[in-house]
Amino acid sequence: MASTDTQAVLTEKERWVEAISLDPETGLDPPGHKVRAAQGLDAASEFIQGYWIWQKVVQNLATLGYDTNTMDMAAYDWRLAYYNLEIRDQFLSRLKSRIELMHKTTGKKVVLASHSMGGSLALFFFKWVEAEPDKHGFGGGGGKDWVENHIEAWANVAGTLLGVPKAMTAFMSGEMRDTVELHPLGSYVLEKVSTTVMVHYGTVQAARGLPRRTESAGEAEHDITSAGSNGSNAIAVTPSLPVSRDHVS
Repeated sequence: MASTDTQAVLTEKERWVEAISLDPETGLDPPGHKVRAAQGLDAASEFIQGYWIWQKVVQNLATLGYDTNTMDMAAYDWRLAYYNLEIRDQFLSRLKSRIELMHKTTGKKVVLASHSMGGSLALFFFKWVEAEPDKHGFGGGGGKDWVENHIEAWANVAGTLLGVPKAMTAFMSGEMRDTVELHPLGSYVLEKVSTTVMVHYGTVQAARGLPRRTESAGEAEHDITSAGSNGSNAIAVTPSLPVSRDHVS
């Protein structure tokens, strides 16, 4: 979370919630606001100081010889429905292009790693990428062998394939003991965020777990496009806190 966002949570809660909310009719940007997920390897490096997410993973992969040509992170806006990720941000098309480019330039398949909500999104991507475009153009058009030809393996770390009932319980009750352990200041900010969102939505529509730790994919034998971790070529598909906010008058 950027320092400006932390300041906004503490001093301008209502405006912050208004900016981060979605239009209830379209599920897209509300009038007057645009919020986008941070991009690149730093997009989910850490949540706040002392709470790392992918930072250690990226550092260790760099020690093994990975660089920005062989690992990447596909950060997405966790507020959006998967369909709208493609409609607004062309997220699925961009992920497909990254995987194809890594495969083409290295001659190796890609290891896709996902964490938390990224697991469900990865499954959606696998279906979308091989589907023929419908009458609205929605579908990757890669054909029935695209996944087989481009994906070496998929590492699903703590995926939300059966939902997240424990996360909902933690948010509703305030019991976070089994979920995170933060510095007191971080706990205060997190409490402000979750409380404000709950009051605004009634129920927590946007409760999404950010990845906290993962395991590397062993020796660098494959290209790894990772939704959370990395292999030979790596793109991490991971939820990212929105950090770019434009207010339109």
